[in-house]
Amino acid sequence: MAGQLSFCTHCGNPLAQAPPTYAAPPPTYAAPPAYPPAYGAPAHPPAYAPPPRRRRTGLVVLWVTVAIVLVAGGAVGGFLLLADEPEDDDKDHVFRELDAEPTPSEPAASASSEPSVSTMPEPSASPTTVQCWDGPAASLSDCTMPTGARGIRWVFPSMEGADCSPGDANRVQIWNCYHYLDDGTAIRFNYSQWYNFASAVAHYRNPGYRGEFREIRVSDGRYLWFSYDLEKAQYKAALAYNRAPWSVTIYADTEADRDAAIRDLLVMRPREQLRGLG
Repeated sequence: MAGQLSFCTHCGNPLAQAPPTYAAPPPTYAAPPAYPPAYGAPAHPPAYAPPPRRRRTGLVVLWVTVAIVLVAGGAVGGFLLLADEPEDDDKDHVFRELDAEPTPSEPAASASSEPSVSTMPEPSASPTTVQCWDGPAASLSDCTMPTGARGIRWVFPSMEGADCSPGDANRVQIWNCYHYLDDGTAIRFNYSQWYNFASAVAHYRNPGYRGEFREIRVSDGRYLWFSYDLEKAQYKAALAYNRAPWSVTIYADTEADRDAAIRDLLVMRPREQLRGLG
């Protein structure tokens, strides 16, 4: 830049400097890269724009269409009702048919809607109950055969009030009881339930230690055995139901006491009442 004047040679004022010239243009630099946005947020969020306003023109048109359809439907229905309405002459004809008596082939409305007294069902009678040995039942066929301590007391009502204790023998059960004659004489009773009637018969027909044996078929179907027990030195009598597994044995010191005990102390139910009372 030598040889370039800085002042005016006539007035001495400084001259404006022209910009320097270069042989080549100055170098340019790229802009620094932008930093990445935060995690999950857009780099450049869009500018807020208000949502477009809903147009209510379609809703108004819909309501107007529905109103027109309803009005038109009502008008058509009224027209059809008026068209179906019969003339006065037709009404009188219908009323005359309703007031007319029914023909024989068509029963009266009152007869079909209200049943007569004769067609009402009779009330069913309550079932008759019977007293079984263990409780009530509808019929004797529903009663079972007695069993257990309660069952044998049902078969032999004379056990009630007696001094009894269970015994041990080759049978279902045996009860040793003592009854008393009017003079206070104690009479021993053995009430037994057997496995079957045959085992009872086999026991009483066995001679064992006895004498003066007799077997009697009583008119009511029971069996009666008389004997003298040589081992106990007592008179013995036994009674058993025919085809039923119960029996009673009576021991007394004399024949008179034995017969009195059978007559005055023993109570056995009839054969037909073993299951219950009809």
